[in-house]
Amino acid sequence: MKQLIKDLKEHFYCDFEKYSYLYIVSLAIILVSINYSFEFERRYIRIYFGKPNGHFIYFLYYSIPFYIGILPFLAIRKQIFKLKKLEFWVKSIILLLILGIFTSFDHNHTIVRNLNLNENEIKYAGKLISFLKRIIPFLIIIFILYWIYDKNTKEYYGLRIKGLNYQAFIYLLLLLLPFVLIASFLPGIQSYYPQFKYWNYSEVFSLNKFEMNIIFLLCYAIDFVSVELFFRGAMVIGFISILGREAILPAAIVYLVIHFGKPLGETISSFFGAYILGVIAFKYKNIFGGIILHISLAWLMEFAAIFQHFRLK
Repeated sequence: MKQLIKDLKEHFYCDFEKYSYLYIVSLAIILVSINYSFEFERRYIRIYFGKPNGHFIYFLYYSIPFYIGILPFLAIRKQIFKLKKLEFWVKSIILLLILGIFTSFDHNHTIVRNLNLNENEIKYAGKLISFLKRIIPFLIIIFILYWIYDKNTKEYYGLRIKGLNYQAFIYLLLLLLPFVLIASFLPGIQSYYPQFKYWNYSEVFSLNKFEMNIIFLLCYAIDFVSVELFFRGAMVIGFISILGREAILPAAIVYLVIHFGKPLGETISSFFGAYILGVIAFKYKNIFGGIILHISLAWLMEFAAIFQHFRLK
């Protein structure tokens, strides 16, 4: 834990520039305020989910905050010259495009509805596929970008086990555990979690409720591999050769935006979490710590919410 704190302090000391940090934080506050004051994501973006033009709408939804974030951020730091590289534009456009496409992709429900399944099985299979739909496309497309631009590096955008002190993540998880438990008592969290309310399901593939929940948790975990590979792998490590340290905060802005629609507290914490995990990915070129932490917190939130359900029942 001491090493983690030391790494964060060192990065902040080297990276901090008050006007650029003020700009990014102000942008984050404005985006959060607009979304939660006017329910922007729910009223104006989610209506395109699964529709033919939804892929383009979601691409714009993620691209605009990213470019609004990074252009003034680099200009303030007098490093706008970094954007002259074609590699930046190719990588950023492709990554934001696949994020938009596979976030708005809803054909999984169409696929399962064409199978001979009952309504509970359709609902359950659709939920599982919604967590699995990004992993293969992300792995393939991000690997292509890696092979074209970064194949001389030793790691595939941080997807390696070695090179990181995992003990620090265990301590960090223990530190966050009380906050997860406290959050589970909040009405907003209780309305959103657990993600899988297994008590609402029956007659699903001859599985009992315990087996249903285990399969769900495994698929849920795989989605966080996609998230970390994209945001800390491709968006941070993949841009180090172009942007250096400046890759971290603009990626955190996009990560903040993908949390719109979730409880406000979770959205706010996602920005700070993205900064911390981005610093770790930048320093160690490793995203496995983030994967472990992300999955652990998600599972803890599920278990805490299940406990709250039966406590209040």
